[in-house]
Amino acid sequence: MVNSPSVPSLIEIPEKLARVLEALPSAYLVGGSVRDALLGNPPKDLDIEVYQTKLEDLIKILQKAGKVDLVGKSFGVIKLTLDGQIFDFSLPRRDSKLPQGGHKGFSIEVCEQISPEEAASRRDLTVNSLAYDPKTNEILDFHGGQKDLKTGILRHTSSAFVEDPLRVLRVMQFAARFDFEVALETVELSKSIKETYHSLAKERVNEEFTKMLLKGVNIRRGLNFLKDSQWIEHFPELLALDQCPQDPEWHPEGDVLQHTGYTCNAMARLLRGPDAGGFSREKKLKLMLAILCHDLGKPTCTREEFKPKVNRVAIVSPGHDQAAQMPTETLLIRIGFPQPVISHVMPLVLHHMEHLTLSTPAEIRELAVQLKPASIHELGYVVEADHSGRPPLPAGQAEQMEKILYAAESLGCLYGPQPSLLTGQMIVDRNIPEGKAVGVIFDHAYRAQIQGIISTKEQAVEWFVKNRRQILENARLAPEKLIPAAELIAMGIKPGPILGKILNELYELQLDGKLKTREQATAYLREILRRNNIQE
Repeated sequence: MVNSPSVPSLIEIPEKLARVLEALPSAYLVGGSVRDALLGNPPKDLDIEVYQTKLEDLIKILQKAGKVDLVGKSFGVIKLTLDGQIFDFSLPRRDSKLPQGGHKGFSIEVCEQISPEEAASRRDLTVNSLAYDPKTNEILDFHGGQKDLKTGILRHTSSAFVEDPLRVLRVMQFAARFDFEVALETVELSKSIKETYHSLAKERVNEEFTKMLLKGVNIRRGLNFLKDSQWIEHFPELLALDQCPQDPEWHPEGDVLQHTGYTCNAMARLLRGPDAGGFSREKKLKLMLAILCHDLGKPTCTREEFKPKVNRVAIVSPGHDQAAQMPTETLLIRIGFPQPVISHVMPLVLHHMEHLTLSTPAEIRELAVQLKPASIHELGYVVEADHSGRPPLPAGQAEQMEKILYAAESLGCLYGPQPSLLTGQMIVDRNIPEGKAVGVIFDHAYRAQIQGIISTKEQAVEWFVKNRRQILENARLAPEKLIPAAELIAMGIKPGPILGKILNELYELQLDGKLKTREQATAYLREILRRNNIQE
């Protein structure tokens, strides 16, 4: 069936690409570019399906136009680069199911005789089965894709949908990205193949979750599709959120799974806002993962408890932030995220409730340390998304978090822990053993800084001079005295205040780096004895 679009030039074709298409007897733009154009969104990738042309002839035509990549030749796919932009040209192919099944269980045969209608039937969803003829400005719609686009429905194109389990996760991320409802028959078809999930490579699962989180406008739809299709069973950490109750006064939106969906939507809105314009893709993904996982600890902590403050039995989840550690790690590993990502997400999850109890500058500085490699600034996004994911309660930042963000900025720890005021340059001439001893002193100095004992570089040096000896001695890392007490006693100096004073003066000068050898210490000792009229 051929329909003419209501507007001319549905998709703008670059001039060089248009010349290539003119040289081909029959070529259509297919897939996402047509779908996106009909939704009013600029198409990003232009994929072209070519008919009535042999593979060898297609390669020759493309080689005359620009740089050609033949890596996908065996699958009938050729990449053409024009002015830095890459276009995929493909010949129609027929997929045959292999006995082992699964996502990769196909035999692919390039077949030039396949019609556009048959080629469209092998696509996953009707909204992705549309084709566009740039020469005639016509849309080929064999499966009702335009109608489903208008009504916001995701529907499988044919029964071949069940041959590739990855298509179920594609439905998940499309539901989130376009805020489309999934047709009931597609939900049922997805249920029927839920056991084929294990044939999917973890990398492909990760790719679909990433698309849902980074491109989704209603991520709650994607999560609810996982639930409705029963594929959520493959993600037990998310399954546990379903039907986990919350107190209706504080969480009128429903159970924890629904709350998580709403908070993901709230985070997605925040990350589309102007304040997040400079965020990298990686940073946005980590924030989305943090809000996805922030309440994974609730199923093991939720209970009913009488609360005198409200004079009733309430549903509470004390300690759920800390209880989320294990399920967060297992879920992120399950869907293929590497350890550096997990290490960044984890502190945002573990500390997402801390704004309710922190108030002093020392506590805020300590929070910045505990959040590393994340930051208080990032935690602000998690708290605001969490606070905003409780409709119909108003969205916005929690008042307590606003105060923490303001204080953290003034304290210089909004984007990470304060830099150490005590630096190696300040003590470079001091006689401190290299290695562990220096590290121990710097750790103690930084703790003093976090507690507010040190607030300037001058105070840092004063603190170092005052405390270094005791710290090193407590850690059993103090350097040996150049002249021990026993030698002074052997010289006739009796134990007591004078001996202690002499030992202390010698050792302080040694730690200061002013006495570096025994000879220097002996000479200085003689001067001390002379000043005090003490005979050797």
